Amino acid sequence: MVSPTSPIDKTSMHRYCFYYLQGVNGESFSSPNAFMIKDLQPNSRVTFGTVKRSFPFENMGKFHWRFRETCKEGGFIWRDVMGEDDEVPKFQGVVFAKILRLDKLPRVTATKIRVNMSSEKKALAKSRQQQQQNSQAQKSRPAPYSDRPTRAQMPVVPEASATPAATPAATPAPAPAPAPAPPPAPPPKPETRIERLQRERKEREENQEKVWDEGVHKRIKDMEDAQAKAKRELVAREEGKRAEALELDAVKVKLEPKLKAWCEEYGKKRQLRALLSSLDKVLWPGSGWKPLNLGDVLDAKKARRAYLKASLKVHPDKTRSLDAEKRFIANRVFDALSQANATFEANGGV
Repeated sequence: MVSPTSPIDKTSMHRYCFYYLQGVNGESFSSPNAFMIKDLQPNSRVTFGTVKRSFPFENMGKFHWRFRETCKEGGFIWRDVMGEDDEVPKFQGVVFAKILRLDKLPRVTATKIRVNMSSEKKALAKSRQQQQQNSQAQKSRPAPYSDRPTRAQMPVVPEASATPAATPAATPAPAPAPAPAPPPAPPPKPETRIERLQRERKEREENQEKVWDEGVHKRIKDMEDAQAKAKRELVAREEGKRAEALELDAVKVKLEPKLKAWCEEYGKKRQLRALLSSLDKVLWPGSGWKPLNLGDVLDAKKARRAYLKASLKVHPDKTRSLDAEKRFIANRVFDALSQANATFEANGGV
């Protein structure tokens, strides 16, 4: 028995695995061994791999594990656990296992061989005695009665006086007997517990591979769909930019002369006051701009106030939802007012 390194009490029983070895002298269910489960965190799952790695005799042979589990109807059952990541069942909060060593099964001793041979000899002698009794009973039984004369009582007919007997009519040959039915097939060999466990484990592995393959195919398909969608969106944006550029080029050809005449005079940039007083002549109808005359912006403070109002009216962030012509006018007016205001401030508001 492997004794734990520290005393076992009710508070520490969940940290140990209680077990006994099947088919080993001195091992019993009522007097189990125990070993501490290593690397066990509080409130964590106890996996089969963790229990196996903590088993002190794991490297000394090949073992099969069964764990005790509480039954819903009462009592307990033994459950086989094969996978390394499978959670180990518990009985009343404690891990309890019975372990069978597979590579060292019990051998048949000489005593058992002698017992089997003596029993076979007794059975053979009994069978021979029964056959002798049956043969003696058949010899002592009287012969059955028959009124047919014996060969000695039948008259002898001379060959000269013998007349040819009439040839009896030919009788049809009897039908051939049907062929005997083939012997029944021997029943299939019952599956051993080891074979059943190996088959179930192989089925689980095949199902896991199938689920993994389906998940990979789904992720690949989702990735391909996302790539195709992103490609379509990129093509649509590029086409929209190209169409917008063509539209702006057409608007520029149409409106550039008018806007250039508004912001320049004989090749020189016009002052801020002149641009503000004539702004209503280049803005689109319904822009909401109130016309100003030159007297309204002679004062520097009034000119700055009018510039701020005009800048807010034609700012690019405010005109994104407008059509191409209005956006082009707003951008050109905003640039012209910004340059004129920079010159205005550099000259001290003159």
